[in-house]
Amino acid sequence: MPLGSFTLVLHAHSPYVRRTNEARLFRAIAETYLPLLIALDELQREGLTPRLTLACSPLWLEQLADTELQTRFELYLEEQLALVETLHAAPASLQTWYRDWHTRLLRAYRDDYARDLIGGLKRLAADDALDLLTSAATHAYLPLCDRDATIYAQLKLGIAATRRHFGHNPRGVWLPACGYRPAFMDGTHYKPGIEEFLAELNLGYFFCDANGIADSRAPGNVPARKIVVRADERPVAKFRTTLRPYYVQAANVAVFARNPHASLQVIGQAHAYPNDFVYRDPARADPATGLRLWRLTASNATSAQKELYDPAIAWARTRMHAEHFVSVVAQQIRTHHFQGFKPGIVTAAFDAEIFGVRWFEGIAWLKEVLRQCATSPDVELTTARAYVRAYPPDHMLALPESSWGKHNDHSTWANAHTAWMWDALNAAAREMESLVAQFSNATGERQAILTQAARELLLLQTSDWVVGVGEPATQDDANEPFRQHHARFTRLAALARRDAWSDEERRYVAHVAALDQPFADLDYRLFAARE
Repeated sequence: MPLGSFTLVLHAHSPYVRRTNEARLFRAIAETYLPLLIALDELQREGLTPRLTLACSPLWLEQLADTELQTRFELYLEEQLALVETLHAAPASLQTWYRDWHTRLLRAYRDDYARDLIGGLKRLAADDALDLLTSAATHAYLPLCDRDATIYAQLKLGIAATRRHFGHNPRGVWLPACGYRPAFMDGTHYKPGIEEFLAELNLGYFFCDANGIADSRAPGNVPARKIVVRADERPVAKFRTTLRPYYVQAANVAVFARNPHASLQVIGQAHAYPNDFVYRDPARADPATGLRLWRLTASNATSAQKELYDPAIAWARTRMHAEHFVSVVAQQIRTHHFQGFKPGIVTAAFDAEIFGVRWFEGIAWLKEVLRQCATSPDVELTTARAYVRAYPPDHMLALPESSWGKHNDHSTWANAHTAWMWDALNAAAREMESLVAQFSNATGERQAILTQAARELLLLQTSDWVVGVGEPATQDDANEPFRQHHARFTRLAALARRDAWSDEERRYVAHVAALDQPFADLDYRLFAARE
């Protein structure tokens, strides 16, 4: 009988790149998401149930479902396969391997999934292999959103999009970057904690970084807030562990903590698995084809000293690393069990694109981890939803303001580089609330303008732009879409207050609507003021 449980939590997200930087999304689908689907289906054909918790960004789902993007992704795969045929900088064996790899991806996308990756996910969820979570609609960083209406709209629309794509209401949610804020007083006004929004929307569990469980104090770089401590008759957790979920104070919403011992095997240290010298170098590409032909080789190897990649050796190493990882998980479970506690759970949470995009062999490793866990005598492979149903929390805690960013605070998003962006974001949110108040029952052209303004506001709130501006290497890539969405929102907001529109203005609205079109069922009234 298993002594405890393990769930692998992957967070799938892409910023909105339609008709802009689509290659970013296409590479992620080709190297992470399509191989993941193939791997899970192969495990099922082996007679296993590869249980996985997958948090799907609604914006990512909207792009996967976009028929125009589906067609262009198929062309991308065809182009990648054509580039393999022009490859002259690698031995014939590596060229053959890449040809087989891309041929397999193209065949799976066309024939096995008929371009419908969401359908593949939905089928796995129906077979109890996936727990599909929702998230904020456009991956807004919620703790720094000034307006309650923004937090509510992001979560409400995220749930609606997840339900539309998968046909069921999600029970769990991924807070972008595990960003959390508790309840506090803003002057004389009460600002709800994130868990209160989740409870209102019938979301039963979410995730935080390990520090959120281990330490009841807020980290350094968070706003100075008068935190509200609410009454709760349930017992307070005195002994805290990442191997159990807890209820968040005064709400029937559970929080799981990311397990640091499991996570550090994959991220955050020099000897993490992806840094093994036999794995493919994610940085160096063949200038003619863009294909990555070299392995990491050594920590001090220059680009000219990199050795050619050998997929057979790399794939064999993933099995060794998977065996080590499962032993780390099992040891924690055994220790927890023999200390006399209820069956615990090891929660290993990652950005999905670590596997594939950043660690090319990562999906092969993940597949082997799931296979070994499914046959382990000590470890029960499960999902967050199944675990919290079987072992509901019996203690509560007051969760501190936190994230899984640098220092577990907000500094990744709030810093000297991004202050102007937050000023613009929060001002735009207030303007949208004002528009909703003035035009609460708009119809016809005004309704279309207001809906597109709300859509531009949602895209403006995507946290990728804020993170990108804080990094010198990505400042330009993040600045441009942020300024574009802000300019579009500003002009649309001004047009919404007009009583008549010229033909040129109507063409502008139609042009923007053709460019930015996620969330077809968006109701601009979601942004009605809540304070």
